[in-house]
Amino acid sequence: MTSSSKVTSYNIVVVGEDDLSVQLLEKEVHKAGHSTLPPAHTIHSALKFAKELSPDLFLLDLNLNNLEHGIELAQHSMQEHGIPSVFVLEEVNAGLV
Repeated sequence: MTSSSKVTSYNIVVVGEDDLSVQLLEKEVHKAGHSTLPPAHTIHSALKFAKELSPDLFLLDLNLNNLEHGIELAQHSMQEHGIPSVFVLEEVNAGLV
């Protein structure tokens, strides 16, 4: 790696229903050197953010009440906006899994 190499920083939206899990995921995103946009607590708000904020990535908490909607969000955001999604599991007592 040369001194002119630059690490890319991404704008990430964390999608989750539980405030504590969202906060923990956002903390991990910041520790990795990336930025977070406002979190989405519903699939509807995540779809709105995809259109309005153009994030680089969605982090989707696997603990969403309706996982099928999370899968639909991931498919829609990639097909319609070119925004990839990563499903993660944040266990409050165990850390990022």
